[in-house]
Amino acid sequence: MSLGKRIDDVIGVLAPGWQAKRARARLQVTQYQAAYDAAKPPRSRPSKQSRGSADVVTGQAGPRLWQQARYLEENHDLAKGVIDVLVGNIVGKGIQVDPQIRTTNGDLAEDLNRQLREMYDRWGRSPDVTGEMDIGQIWRMSLRTALRDGEVFSQIVQGHAAGIRHTGKVPMSLELFEPDFVPLDLYDDRRGIIQGVEKNKWGRTRAFHVYKEHPGNRQPLHSTLSMDPRSYRRIPADRMLHIKFCNRLHQTRGISILAPVMTRLDDIHDYEESERVAARVAAALTGYIKKQDQPGPMSAPDDDEPRTFSLEPGMVFDTLRPGEDVGTIKSERPNSQLWEFRKSQIQAVAAGTGASYSSSARDYDGSYSSQRQELVEQWSQTYLPLRAWFIAHGPRPVWERFVEMAVRSGAVEIPPDVDRDTLYNADFRGPAMPWIDPQDEAEAAVTATRAGFTSRRQVIRERGDSPSDVTREIIRDRQQTADAGLVLSSDDGSQEKA
Repeated sequence: MSLGKRIDDVIGVLAPGWQAKRARARLQVTQYQAAYDAAKPPRSRPSKQSRGSADVVTGQAGPRLWQQARYLEENHDLAKGVIDVLVGNIVGKGIQVDPQIRTTNGDLAEDLNRQLREMYDRWGRSPDVTGEMDIGQIWRMSLRTALRDGEVFSQIVQGHAAGIRHTGKVPMSLELFEPDFVPLDLYDDRRGIIQGVEKNKWGRTRAFHVYKEHPGNRQPLHSTLSMDPRSYRRIPADRMLHIKFCNRLHQTRGISILAPVMTRLDDIHDYEESERVAARVAAALTGYIKKQDQPGPMSAPDDDEPRTFSLEPGMVFDTLRPGEDVGTIKSERPNSQLWEFRKSQIQAVAAGTGASYSSSARDYDGSYSSQRQELVEQWSQTYLPLRAWFIAHGPRPVWERFVEMAVRSGAVEIPPDVDRDTLYNADFRGPAMPWIDPQDEAEAAVTATRAGFTSRRQVIRERGDSPSDVTREIIRDRQQTADAGLVLSSDDGSQEKA
C-alpha cells in the first residue's frame, strides 16, 4: 500500500470530508494529465487564443484587414501575384455556362439550350450597370474582391429602371459593391441587423443595408454614416448575391484569404527592401586612407587641403604619404542566402493561401513529377473547391435568374415537351488544368475513354470545352474535309491516310 493511500485512510477516520476532497482533487489532476498538451498552461511562452464569436472577431478586424490587404496588393508584387494565381486558376477568362435542359423523354433540348446560350452570350457582353465590364471581367473582379477583402456583393437589377440600360433581350443587369458599402458597424437588435445584414430568428438573411455611395468618398466617418438611415438603402436578399470567404460557422461577413499571411508578406517586403538598399550601398565602392594613430618620424603633417584619388583599373597608388595605407569597406552583399530564405517564405505564403508555389514565385525548375504532383494537389485541394464555392454563390444564381427573366419577359419560349424541372440545369466550366506533358496526358485520356473509365464528353469538359460545341465543330470539319476529298489520319476506314 502506498504512503498516500495510508495517509488517506488515516484522514478518513479523523475527517471523512477532508478525505473526499483529497480524492476529488486527485481525480482532477489525473484527468488534467490525460488532456491535450496544448490545453495545458504554457511554461515558456504566453498562450495566444482567439476569443469571441466569428462575428465579434470579424467586426473588430474587418476594416483593418480590408485596408491592409488592398495595400499589399497595390504595393507588393508577391501579394498581387498570389491573388493573380488564384483568380487565373479558379476563374481564368470567366465561367462558361453550358445549358443542360432536357425533354420529358430525357434527351437534351438542343434547340432551347443553344438559344439560351446564345442569348446569354449576347447579354454577357455588358451586363454591368455601369456598362464597363463584360461577364468575364465581372467574375474576375468579383472573385478578386472576395479573396482580397473577404467578400463581395452584387445586386441583381431586374426590369426597367431610371438610368439602367440592359444589354440584349433580357431586362437584367448586375451592380457590384465592395464590402465597404455594407456598414460593418450597423447593429439593430430590434430589426435583427448584424453588421449591416438583416436576419430572421433562424439566421437566414432577409436583406442587406447598403450605403448609397462609397463611404470612402465622403466625410464623416463610417460610424456617423451608419447611424443615419438616409445614408443607406435596404436591398432584399433575393436581389443580392453575397460571396464571402469564411473560416467559421455563423460568420456573417467574410475575411480576407491573405489574413493568415499578411504579417509574413510585410516582413518579406521589408526584408527585400533592406537587402536592395544594402546591395546599392555595396555597389558604390568606398575606400579610405589609414594613418598612424600618433605622429611619428615617418608620418607627414596633415594639411587642410582635401585629397582625391582617381580610381582606374590596374592603377598603383604612388601618392601616399609615409605611414598611410589604402583600405576598402568590405561588403557581404548581395546576400548569397537571400534566395533560399525568400523561397522558404514564399512556400509558407503559398501554404497559407492555397496558391501554387511555382506559379507564385515563377520558379519552374522542378522535375516533371514534382511539378505534376504540385499541380494535381493544388487543383484538387484548392482551385476546384474554391471554384465550386464561387459558382454556387455567383454564376449559378445569376444563370438561374437570367433563365427566369428570359421566360418572364417573353425573350424565349419553352416548348411543351421540355421537362421544366430541368429548366435551370447547366454545366459551369472554368479554366482546365494545364497539361505539363500534352502527349502523355492525351494518351492517358484516350486509354481511359476506350477502357470505359470515363466518357468523351467528360474528357472534353475537363479540358474546359463544351461537348456540344466540340461535336458540332467536328461534324462541320469532317463535312468540309469530305467535300474537299481529303482523308485524314483521324478518320476510320481502310483508305490510305493523308
